[in-house]
Amino acid sequence: MEVNDEPNTMKDYLVGYGEGIHHLAFVVDKIAPCLETFATRVYPLLHSGKFISVNKGRYAYLDTEASL
Repeated sequence: MEVNDEPNTMKDYLVGYGEGIHHLAFVVDKIAPCLETFATRVYPLLHSGKFISVNKGRYAYLDTEASL
């Protein structure tokens, strides 16, 4: 993915860590219970929102850096 000069998480990752995996995606039936489970495992929520495409949905970025 090419990044532009606008502030964004992809650019932040590339500048901070170089090329690599920025995120993984999982499709789940209900996001709220999943986020609750991850919160109990000390993976704080960084960002979440809704997306509109053929299938409407939600997404969430969790901070898993401490477990790397």
